[in-house]
Amino acid sequence: MLRDNITNLSLQGDMTLSQNDMHWRNDSVFDYSATFNGVLYFNGSTATTQVEGPYTNVDPCNVSPFPYRDYTQLSSVRYTFIVLYALVALLAAVGNTMVIWTIFRNKHMRTVTNYYIMNLAVSDFLVATFVMPLKLLEYTAPCTWQMFTNTLCSVLYYLLPVFVFTSVLTLVAIALERYYAVVHPFAAMKMHGKSRTRKILAATWIIPIVVAAPFLYCTSFAFTIQSDMGLASRQICNDRFDEIDENIQGSDTPTKGTFRKAFFFFLFIAIYLLPMIIILVTCIRIIHTLLQPIVEKDGNLGDSRNFSRKREENKRKVARMVIVVAASFILAWTPFYLVSVISQLQKHSFLKSSNFLFTMLITHLFGFVNSGVNPLIYYLMSERFRRAFAAILENVCCCICRTLGLRKRENPTADWFSAIEDSVESGSHVGSRRVVVKLNTIRTNVVTENGHAYLNK
Repeated sequence: MLRDNITNLSLQGDMTLSQNDMHWRNDSVFDYSATFNGVLYFNGSTATTQVEGPYTNVDPCNVSPFPYRDYTQLSSVRYTFIVLYALVALLAAVGNTMVIWTIFRNKHMRTVTNYYIMNLAVSDFLVATFVMPLKLLEYTAPCTWQMFTNTLCSVLYYLLPVFVFTSVLTLVAIALERYYAVVHPFAAMKMHGKSRTRKILAATWIIPIVVAAPFLYCTSFAFTIQSDMGLASRQICNDRFDEIDENIQGSDTPTKGTFRKAFFFFLFIAIYLLPMIIILVTCIRIIHTLLQPIVEKDGNLGDSRNFSRKREENKRKVARMVIVVAASFILAWTPFYLVSVISQLQKHSFLKSSNFLFTMLITHLFGFVNSGVNPLIYYLMSERFRRAFAAILENVCCCICRTLGLRKRENPTADWFSAIEDSVESGSHVGSRRVVVKLNTIRTNVVTENGHAYLNK
């Protein structure tokens, strides 16, 4: 008999196999990043190790496998996921490192929006370097490796929602910042102070750190499944929220799943639904404004008018980039949240019969891809990021060339011109006036001598 009790972000099912008393419970905790965790517990003589209750570690090598089909039983599927996860993790780690370095090293890139982008890059970098490898091992490594102790499970299950929730709050902050900059520019001038920005950045980390605290209460489980596709043994992590119910309600007749269900709805609203509504509303308002032509202010003449128009166009470019970043996040994480909601509302989930591990791997992969896509979006949609990335790659190539004994011809004026162009494009200014530099004219009169640049008068 296979039975699913879907509780709070979680999918629960009990399967009693004929000829033995093995039970299967699939507790899927919605940890804002997609988690349906299989939990196997045994209560019969067929298992060589007697286990009393769902929260006891078992030795998968000493229990009989139970029938369950999952594509991860095929070695080709496992190797494919390993390659995909490795590529995405490498892309995300390198790309977000370049984003962080670009903003940190270039003062003209330290705008309010870019500070938020750097904060997003930090969380994406941590996901790529820590969470992705562990999640891949959790769903593909044989449980004989005995990697996932209770402590490691607690750390993994705690940090993943912290990083994802931080990304969500950062996207909300970026969307609101661009909304005011494009739709209400005068109000934005009063709101975008350094002190306010620092407080918002701190809040994007403090709130997730506090909210995700229940996920520190986790444990690890092991099981073995078998079908015509092969045999697979896994050691995975799961929450211990049922024990919280027992502590609150008493151990005699606790209503299991009460805390998990309440926590699920809270997280779904706070981490996904409400932030996505805010992002969508602000992006729609921004798009509506972007469709309007740029209005020239009276009294702006000559270079001043050109500068004002350039500054307005740059704000719109940044706004379009932010919209694409927000849209990519929603598209990347929606499959995981969709599966979570279906499992919550559907009494007999499709995961009860097959492909739990495969579903977890692919929904997580979609979400993790977002961490690697963001730097590509910055490169494609921002000329300043494009130039900065090119400079980083050029410096890396120079280092490689020097290491190999090769020399690269230097251009002493390139960094100078790039800095001036970035300053003009960013629209930053000191005082109420700004001198617009005619870069093309300067270039034609620049000569180099002994590695230094001079104006040819």
